[in-house]
Amino acid sequence: MSYESNQQQVGYVAVGTAGYPPQQGGYPPQQGGYPPQQGGYPPQQGGYPPQWGGYPIMQPISPAPYQTNLCDFFMDGSSCLDAWFCHWCQLGNQYEKMTTGRSEMNVGMCCGLFCVDQFTWGIGTVFASWYIRNKAKVRYNIISDDFTEIASAVCCVPCSISQVYREMSLRQEWPGGICVNGPFVQVPGGPVPPQQQTMVNNAAPQGYAQPGAPPQKTVDAQPY
Repeated sequence: MSYESNQQQVGYVAVGTAGYPPQQGGYPPQQGGYPPQQGGYPPQQGGYPPQWGGYPIMQPISPAPYQTNLCDFFMDGSSCLDAWFCHWCQLGNQYEKMTTGRSEMNVGMCCGLFCVDQFTWGIGTVFASWYIRNKAKVRYNIISDDFTEIASAVCCVPCSISQVYREMSLRQEWPGGICVNGPFVQVPGGPVPPQQQTMVNNAAPQGYAQPGAPPQKTVDAQPY
C-alpha cells in the first residue's frame, strides 16, 4: 500500500514540515499543546495565567523586634520541651513551614541533623539553629543585629529554637511539633503582632477579578 493511499485511509494528509495532522477543532498543534487563547494564555483553573512557583508571597512587613525574649521559653512549656529534648524535630518543623508552608516535620532535615551531631558533637544543630533564626529574621523583617543572632543561636540553642517557634506562632505561621498541641498565644497585655497579609505572585490580568475581592460596581459615565 502506498504512502498516499495509507494517508487517505486514516483520514488525513501530511501538513507542513512538522508532520502533524489537523487537530479536532481546527487548531494546529501549538508549543505547549494548547490552542491559541485570547490574551495568549492557555486555560487555567480559576481563569488566571500561570503563576511563578504557585506559592503566595508576603507583602512587606514593618520592622519590629522579637515579640518575646530569648529566655521566655517557660511562657510555653510544650514548645520548651520540644526545643530541649527534640530540637532536631522542631528545627525540621520550622524549616518545613518556612519553605513549603506545611505544619509538619521535614524528616530529611531531622534525621540528617541527628546523624551529623553524632560526629560533630552538636555543631550541626548549632549551625541549623542559626540558619533558621536568620531565615525568620529576614522573613518577618525583625530588628536584630547579626552578632546578637549568632550569639543567641550558639550560646543557647534550645532558647533560640523556642523563641523562633513563638515568633512563628504569633505571625500566624505555626510550625507544629512533637509535644505541642496548638500555636503559642501571646499573654494578655502583650505587644500586638504586626499584621501579615499574603498575595499571589502575579496580579490578575486585566479583565479578571482578583481572588477574594468583592465584586466591583461599575458606574456609567454621565454625559455633560
